[in-house]
Amino acid sequence: FEGKLLDCSAQAAEVERLAEAFRTGIHDGTPYNLKDLLVEIALSPWFRAESMADADPVRAAALRFAAGERLLTPEELAWKTQAITGYGWGRRKTSMHGFAYDGDAGGYINNLTDLNDYRLLYGGIDSDGITERADDMTAVMAAVAQSHAVEVSCPIARREFVLLPDEKRHLFGGIEKDVSPIWEMSGTAVIESESWEKPETNSWPVSLSAGPNTVRLGLLNGFFDDETQKSRLLILDEVIVFDVAGAVVEHVELETMDPVDHGGPYWNDSLQRNDGYVLYWEQWLDVPISIPADGDYRIEIVAYQGTLGDEPAMLGISIESDIETSQGARTIRNKLVQLHEKLLGVTVSPNSPDVEAAFQLLVEVWSRSPADGSDSREGPISCPLSELELDGVPHQIPLNEDGYLDWDLAHDFIDEVGWWDSQKDSLFRAWVVVLVYLLTDYRYLFL
Repeated sequence: FEGKLLDCSAQAAEVERLAEAFRTGIHDGTPYNLKDLLVEIALSPWFRAESMADADPVRAAALRFAAGERLLTPEELAWKTQAITGYGWGRRKTSMHGFAYDGDAGGYINNLTDLNDYRLLYGGIDSDGITERADDMTAVMAAVAQSHAVEVSCPIARREFVLLPDEKRHLFGGIEKDVSPIWEMSGTAVIESESWEKPETNSWPVSLSAGPNTVRLGLLNGFFDDETQKSRLLILDEVIVFDVAGAVVEHVELETMDPVDHGGPYWNDSLQRNDGYVLYWEQWLDVPISIPADGDYRIEIVAYQGTLGDEPAMLGISIESDIETSQGARTIRNKLVQLHEKLLGVTVSPNSPDVEAAFQLLVEVWSRSPADGSDSREGPISCPLSELELDGVPHQIPLNEDGYLDWDLAHDFIDEVGWWDSQKDSLFRAWVVVLVYLLTDYRYLFL
């Protein structure tokens, strides 16, 4: 009682102070200036308080509801997610002939604003039987918040990494879906030469860290002809690393590499010996290299192709190194800094405890091998594409005569944007988990 009485008296005194200042002019300003009053309220200790200086139980009771932190209402959480990410949980047009009943100004409702979904379960009101909003999180509300985070994170990640161009992204602008914790660089090259005597040489500049690194080489457009039972071939001859002075610091003849699925040392009939390494399908070859010192280098890949189909072979290259020193790790940490600021409203550094926890979570999910022992970079997650997810996507989406997505006509679009391949990628899965982690943080759910 003493705490509540102190709270009531102190807040009444603060209201009187604000009222008098409002009448006479705040800080010698114009009387009855509403903007000045709102600024004064926002700058008051009651609004800005973050912690108490002592553990007095009376003060603790008096200041229980001080400051601005409170649980977001279901409508506020829905609008916050829509505004920050560009995607709303079950957002759809109302059935009230376009009238924005229980929705937003555009006539939309979603799973947190619709009375028939989760609005009441998340502590909302219906202005009839339930007229008081929930102040504290309950177990049921926590489950709703978790469902909200889980069900929006995958579509958000896929929109950002696959469907939207970089300039239209809300969260992941400036980072691509192939930037892993061990990523240094990536690129592609079209291989048109079909002669082992005149193979093509493609070159990429890259900054590398001292020590062991891995050059990953792959055939990106594998092709198999059912009639001839033959595959498109990509024959990789050698990997050469030069320093800035042009000296060779590493040279790997790829016929020495051990065979993997859909690939192995290539037998050259003309030379009567192995000459290079052949990839038959969309498989990657990992080539270990050792770098003497941190610095700028140039990597050359010598290769030729065996033509099959209507296009030449496409070579993919990525370079990977240590998690702690890679360009990918630095890029991911910087992106986590931005996500903390945008989603949680906090300012952190790339090495702060908040970012470190999120980064380690991403690394753990990314590197985790499936239970069946298959490649850790495979294994689709359950995340079907929906019409809602395509809202605002600048692609030509086929619609039926009623204006809805025609799934029979959408298969080419799905193949074009490659969302299924992204869904199988463990790095995509890791970003989905990190988004769930951030969207269930109390700093996201509370104001």
